[in-house]
Formats: sequence, C-alpha cells, structure tokens
Amino acid sequence: MAALEHNFKVGDVICAYHTGFHRIVEITERTSKGEPYNALIKYRKFLTPSGKRINTKTIKSCDVAYCTAVNEEWVQRKRAEAVAKWDSIQELIDGK
Repeated sequence: MAALEHNFKVGDVICAYHTGFHRIVEITERTSKGEPYNALIKYRKFLTPSGKRINTKTIKSCDVAYCTAVNEEWVQRKRAEAVAKWDSIQELIDGK
C-alpha cells in the first residue's frame, strides 16, 4: 500500500479524527515492512466544533488519512455549503 502524500507541517490547523479544530505539534513519517506508510499526525485541540476556544495540554494523534487542512479554501467551501443549506430552508419557508 502506497503512503498518502501530504503537505502538512507543524503549526498547521486541521480537522482530524477527533472533533474540533487542532494545531499540528508533530508529524512522524512511518514505514511498514520497510515501505513508506501514512504519516502519524500529533495535534492539540484549540477550538471546539462550535468555535469556542479551549486551552488543553492533551496531545492526540491519528493517521494522516483522517486529517483535513483548515485553510482559506476550506473556509470558503464550508461557507458556501452553509449558504446553500440556509437558502434551501428559506425556499421551504417561502413555499417554493
């Protein structure tokens, strides 16, 4: 199995296996039977899913396959999804 390519670096903001928004604190490149394997991403949560800031020292980790970069493109995509959702609700209210 080929390792997933990634462009993550320490300090990046991600959504990961665990809920909320996290900042990467360490990336460990891994191998399996001498072959490259998916990186292990270690991160610390700093925002809840609703956007509330939290201060924790707990470091969690997951395979890079579960990580999504939170960047300008991600924000724009999520904003468009939210607008489409609310537009659909408004259409229901308006009887369209």
